[in-house]
Amino acid sequence: MEPWGILGATYSSLVYRRKQSRDIVITAPYAYSVTNEILVFIASPLILNGQCQGAIFFDMSLSRLAELVNQVSLFNAGYLFIVDGDGTTIAHPDAKYNGKPMADFLGNHPISTDAVHAELDGESVA
Repeated sequence: MEPWGILGATYSSLVYRRKQSRDIVITAPYAYSVTNEILVFIASPLILNGQCQGAIFFDMSLSRLAELVNQVSLFNAGYLFIVDGDGTTIAHPDAKYNGKPMADFLGNHPISTDAVHAELDGESVA
């Protein structure tokens, strides 16, 4: 879901809070409902002489990142994919999984930096 759909009436509140804190905000990746392209929303206050003069915000596509990941060859031993911290797929060779939970194609394996043991079609996969 797009950030403006999530934020709804609180969108101006988000911009105001960012102006006050002077932080840059980058949302979690999301699938744009029209194209299913994976985007992030970025907003930053514009500061001049210590005063907030406005804000700039835009959506940035992660499609080039997905293209790079999909070009990686693992010698016919599998494929690469990228997920964010909550398990939302950012880049997958099968684009239908982009923006979807990792569990849709990998089952209920938690995200981990450790080695993971899994089974695929009844066979052990390390």
